[in-house]
Amino acid sequence: MGSTINSLRMLAIDDDDLVSSFIVSLCEEEGWRVEEAENGLQAIEMVRNNSEKYQIALLDYRMPGPSGLEVLPELLKYGQDLAVIMMSGYAEVETAVEAMKNGAFDLIQKPIEPEVLVTRIEKTIEQRQLRIEHRQYVSCIEKRVAERSSELEAARKATIFGLARLVESRDSETGFHRERMADYVITLALALRKMGLYRDI
Repeated sequence: MGSTINSLRMLAIDDDDLVSSFIVSLCEEEGWRVEEAENGLQAIEMVRNNSEKYQIALLDYRMPGPSGLEVLPELLKYGQDLAVIMMSGYAEVETAVEAMKNGAFDLIQKPIEPEVLVTRIEKTIEQRQLRIEHRQYVSCIEKRVAERSSELEAARKATIFGLARLVESRDSETGFHRERMADYVITLALALRKMGLYRDI
């Protein structure tokens, strides 16, 4: 986890230069790299052009143009593993909480306290890592289930074939009938394919 935090790349999205400068200065003291976007449209473009570059985005709710609430889904659309922390003044707390319901990781109220910001970022990067690990675990389980299902299907077919062979060994006429029917089906299928019928099956 330490290496993940130390290599953290962040995007600060705020039209207030003083807030952006404060975030950059504080994060750089922690060894984190921060880039700035002065509005939501610029931030969306930055994430869209490099979806894996940023791990965390600090997103202000009230900005010129699209609000943070409008920008949030666009950021999440292009940055699958992007963890967004909303920043809001007291007047917009309820709206920012709504943003959290729509995918934001956390909410920080302005004015921002340095210790609070650092703690929230550390907590968010840990939660983000857990989310990634959970998704990878689920994907691994789904893959193993698919492989097991394939093995079971192969075993089922082998059982059917084995039973057919058993019948054939006990009753040659039944076995020969089975082989003749298989030959007829193959011949008919090939003829239909030449006629352009049922090519998809």
